[in-house]
Amino acid sequence: RGGIDASPTGLLTIRVLPVNQPPSFALCCSANFRFWAAGTPDHVLSRKQESVASAILRGNLDPAGNFDREAFQNATFEVSGGASNLFTTAPVLSATGSLFLAVAPNSTGQVMLEVTLVDDGGAYGSDRSAVHEAVVSVGDSYVTLDV
Repeated sequence: RGGIDASPTGLLTIRVLPVNQPPSFALCCSANFRFWAAGTPDHVLSRKQESVASAILRGNLDPAGNFDREAFQNATFEVSGGASNLFTTAPVLSATGSLFLAVAPNSTGQVMLEVTLVDDGGAYGSDRSAVHEAVVSVGDSYVTLDV
């Protein structure tokens, strides 16, 4: 029919943005920590318990399950619910999964902790893990952590 059967060449740019996968972790099993013994002169009221959090991932594993594809991100644990009269300072969970507790003298009781892992992966996707709960009980000569 005598027409032109081609359009002019154009430039198309496709921008692929990474999607931040939510971090994840597991809280360990229930544990008993002996903080102090009644009647001893050296009442140790603070304690570090290692490996309370494990399987810490800042994103997701590669398809073969060999490495965390978002390991370059920084991740921190947020612990809420620990600001009570049971502790001199709020409980802290380190980036490596160690729990730090400082029990207030002559205190007994129970508190529910909510723990979330947060990464700095950006605005696309999710930067927060699911919330995990743990109950801390303080007695006369012990502290227990129940997950």
